[in-house]
Amino acid sequence: MPFAMSYTGVGYRKDKVVIEDPSWNIFGRTDLKGRMTMLNDIREALGAALIYLGFSANSLNEEEVNQAADQLIAWKKILLNLKVNKISMGLPAPNMLLFKGIMVICSK
Repeated sequence: MPFAMSYTGVGYRKDKVVIEDPSWNIFGRTDLKGRMTMLNDIREALGAALIYLGFSANSLNEEEVNQAADQLIAWKKILLNLKVNKISMGLPAPNMLLFKGIMVICSK
């Protein structure tokens, strides 16, 4: 029987962030500028932008991928960084309000 599993997801401070529109556009919120980060994995980051734009996360269409790259560049201007690449307990830093990264569930 497994004792732990992990997956990627979006974590946020419920006491500080109100999410009225649960979509990938959360990374476009200027009120959270500099207080969000995203996993620096091309499949995860570009996949989120592809899905946000209504495309398949597995798209090989050059135009769709280019549009998603442009969307990711727009989000990057609002994000603190694209450097979350490790498992962490809680949010990556005290000033972070929202992040897309690896989530781990462990049994006791």
